[in-house]
Amino acid sequence: MKTKNLEEVKEALSAGADIIMLDNMPIETIKEALEIIKGRALTEVSGGINLENIRKIAETGVDFISIGSNYSFSSCFRYSPLYGIIFDLRIWVNNHANGNRKKGVDNRRD
Repeated sequence: MKTKNLEEVKEALSAGADIIMLDNMPIETIKEALEIIKGRALTEVSGGINLENIRKIAETGVDFISIGSNYSFSSCFRYSPLYGIIFDLRIWVNNHANGNRKKGVDNRRD
């Protein structure tokens, strides 16, 4: 369920969401949302992600970070006439090292 503020996070939990997307939230709000969620749902962060903040976002303990097309990361990828530079990327954040192993999530290291 996509959420844009802490009230929507609470509503998503009440509705029994399995995955809660934290959309365009500042890092401090992401941390607050994770305190509210307390591992009862998987979490995904989307919007406002760039090379300067992706590590800090990952360190909050979220499960996934999504990066959409038309993004500042596109300069990191070569242009291909077959694929262009439009892409969607979902990063699984392995927080096993931080002790955040969640039930039902595969935390094997690749």
